[in-house]
Amino acid sequence: MEIIGMTHLKTFVTLSLAGLLLLSLPQAAAAQAAPGLGMLEVIVRVDGLSCPFCAYGLEKNLRKVDNVARVELRVDQGRAVVTPKHGTSLELGALERAVRDGGFTPRELSVTARGRLTELNGAPALELSNGVLLLLARGGQSNALLESSRGTVVRVEGVASQDQPKGHNGHPYTLTVSSFEAAG
Repeated sequence: MEIIGMTHLKTFVTLSLAGLLLLSLPQAAAAQAAPGLGMLEVIVRVDGLSCPFCAYGLEKNLRKVDNVARVELRVDQGRAVVTPKHGTSLELGALERAVRDGGFTPRELSVTARGRLTELNGAPALELSNGVLLLLARGGQSNALLESSRGTVVRVEGVASQDQPKGHNGHPYTLTVSSFEAAG
């Protein structure tokens, strides 16, 4: 009697694992459909960054932020160059908090990212890895290029800013595009 019960239990476990695998396939396929989407680099302009010894604490704080692969401090330029893990995005607010926690003042966040142009509530947006959206500021030539390139994968550079305390359409940062090009 016990052997039959174990057989049923093994069958149940096998079917349950197969079901879980099938449920995860659409997510895996979606991730493979657009490889390499995500932030490529974030440069944080930092006020007060003047000596290499002081910069060590800042570097430690920035390395603790989720998805950070590499941090390079350019003390002479007052900048921290943060590279995320391949195909991921960084939470910009977490970078700013890490700079403040290190005793410095974050100023400008320059972002380079690779994503698919889309739209959110009528506003242009860049879809990055794991469904992360970065709103894009309208204006100038970027507006016409955004309209003609919707749905394509592009490489975008620009400065991220918080336009409203609670964010724009639920997103706290908007990227003012300085350049973008089709990504191959």
